[in-house]
Amino acid sequence: MTMSRVLLAYLLVVAAVTLPILANPYLPLVDLPNHIARHFIAANPQSALSQYFDYSLDLTPNSAVDLLWSITGHPFGAVAFSHFVFITYAVNLVGSAMVLARVVHGKWSIWPLASGLLVYNATFFWGFQNFIFTVPFAIYGLALWLSLEARSNWLRIAVFIPLSLLLFWMHLFAFVLLAVAALGRELQRVFEAGKAWPKALLGNISLGIPFLIPAALLAYVIITAPPNPAATASDFGSFVDRYYALISPLGTASGNGATGLTAIGALVFGVLLLTFYFGVRRDSPHLHFARQMKGPLVAVLLLSVFIPSSINGVALVQIRFPFVLMILLIAATRWQHVHQGAARAITIAISVALILRGGEFYLNAADYSRDIITLERVLEKVPAGSRILPIRSAGNERDTRLWHAQAYAVPMAESFVPTLFQGVHSLRLKPEWSTAAHPAGMSIDRRRVLDPSGGVIRSATANSAAFWADWPDKFTHLLLMDPPAEAWPANPTLRKIDQQGRFTLFEVQPDD
Repeated sequence: MTMSRVLLAYLLVVAAVTLPILANPYLPLVDLPNHIARHFIAANPQSALSQYFDYSLDLTPNSAVDLLWSITGHPFGAVAFSHFVFITYAVNLVGSAMVLARVVHGKWSIWPLASGLLVYNATFFWGFQNFIFTVPFAIYGLALWLSLEARSNWLRIAVFIPLSLLLFWMHLFAFVLLAVAALGRELQRVFEAGKAWPKALLGNISLGIPFLIPAALLAYVIITAPPNPAATASDFGSFVDRYYALISPLGTASGNGATGLTAIGALVFGVLLLTFYFGVRRDSPHLHFARQMKGPLVAVLLLSVFIPSSINGVALVQIRFPFVLMILLIAATRWQHVHQGAARAITIAISVALILRGGEFYLNAADYSRDIITLERVLEKVPAGSRILPIRSAGNERDTRLWHAQAYAVPMAESFVPTLFQGVHSLRLKPEWSTAAHPAGMSIDRRRVLDPSGGVIRSATANSAAFWADWPDKFTHLLLMDPPAEAWPANPTLRKIDQQGRFTLFEVQPDD
């Protein structure tokens, strides 16, 4: 296939995955509002929020987008910047699969464009901004590692010391991805050396230097960093967590706080599985596997299977790598002996799946955008510097769709919300407000703060966080994120000041 046709196909796939992002003002990605809020605070140090937060850009191994935001000098609003970040990610993710396939197969082809089906994966829907922005650079790094394989070890070390350090600061998990994939390839070379394996091992052991330096830095960061406000014990997770990891390449953020699979996601999974099934049948057009990729794929597979689900307060770790594994698998294969009819059938199947997936995301984003635009109108009634406690209707606390939507009050109304990410994200809450915050928390069930008759619950109940005890003294406003399931009881502590769509805003009245 000519280079011009490959380029045209790439542009069409990129358009299919980026237009649904561009077409909507707000993206339905769970954690994204927190990142947007942090970027707003970073770009507006003199805003009313300065009484609550301090922001200083630190080199923590989770800084990719924060560094880009700072280096570019905050060129436009934080919401528009988030669109730029996710469009760049989508373009780069498909491009990195193309480049890796070019390195291992020696020529350009359109098959790696099937990676476009994996752009909307679970980590994307969770809004893990710094991680997914960095992942394509890890894949580019693997392509470079393989392309320099015939060169001297010292050249490879000299090239990868700065690249590994940069990737480490961009995101630790993306650095781990590259390090594990490179290790897999080098171990593969040792095994392939047969009886000469000791010589191969000793001759290439110096290639670990670029990855050992960031590992030493990580140890230093862990020892010297202040406590993570959201830190918890590391946990491997349950069988259910592993199931979520399995479906995460085409999953979404679901209402139970984990990963779900839509009907279209299941259909796309089926398309990929059928494609690979027929691709391994040698009596028909089949997929040829690049030998160079055996070690990296086995290593990333083991990483995906054995990584804990939670590490020091970082949740859903187990869903970070399976979609990358699938992209590496696509890049590692190429079709052979494909007649025109089979090529047309494969192209049509993937194209239809891509359009359906993009259409599903567009409709989801359009519905979410309507809600956030309504929220913006409600927040017009809030004075700058206000403190807003977000609550959900009974039973909706674990619904992730609006889990962190209250963070839009930061750029829209310069108001404090108690759930912004802190610690490793360079955002620090001033000590005097520590009891009014719950880092990485979500909007809470109304029954935690109001009794059935509408009366205020002032004391923390069993198994509840102390931050909402005596909440009327800490917050100036209460924001109900859902239509109330029943008539809202009269309450002298709360004065309703606006209601639009699903959102109701109350002003908290001081006690007489």
